[in-house]
Amino acid sequence: MISGGDGFCICSCRLRKNSRSCNRNCSRRAGSTVLDACCSSCRNGDEFLDTFVVCLVSCLIIVLSGLWDSGAEGVALAMRAFSLLLPGNWGQYIVLCASILFGYSCLITYYNYMEKGWINLVGSRKGKFILRCIWIVFIIIGSFSSLGFVWDLADTCNGLIIIPNLIALVIMAKQVVEIKDDFYRIELPAYKEEKRLKKAGR
Repeated sequence: MISGGDGFCICSCRLRKNSRSCNRNCSRRAGSTVLDACCSSCRNGDEFLDTFVVCLVSCLIIVLSGLWDSGAEGVALAMRAFSLLLPGNWGQYIVLCASILFGYSCLITYYNYMEKGWINLVGSRKGKFILRCIWIVFIIIGSFSSLGFVWDLADTCNGLIIIPNLIALVIMAKQVVEIKDDFYRIELPAYKEEKRLKKAGR
């Protein structure tokens, strides 16, 4: 998968008519941000932990608590379910702290994606202040909006990200394959060596 920032990076290289050097530059940039993060998280099992274990445990607790049809939704539902099933009525505080940390980390991460995409698109850091102002405005709007509206807006925006990525992938198919090959040429041997050392350590 190529994020918006990486897609913008590929497109900007195409526009600058310097594909070979830009391909290497994009490969390094992508490897140092999104692709490298994905690779390292897969190695460490982060994706399995946060997308399967955490979600599965949360769903099971909500179902076992019998509150899944209580009318509550979102964090409020999870807080009530954890408080009911965990002793001491402190489960709600665990969910509250986890939600705050998760929300804050998501804000930082997605702002970083937006900023990197903008820099790769225009080729400079001009306009960063305006981007930050827009980001803050949307944070305020989201904090006062209903849960349904926020999820609908998030799903719509995430879906719209696909459009420039698909266009970039079609137009830049050859360059995308070269970037992918460059990345795996560097990362795959390192990954195999890491696995070999782990087995030898056992």
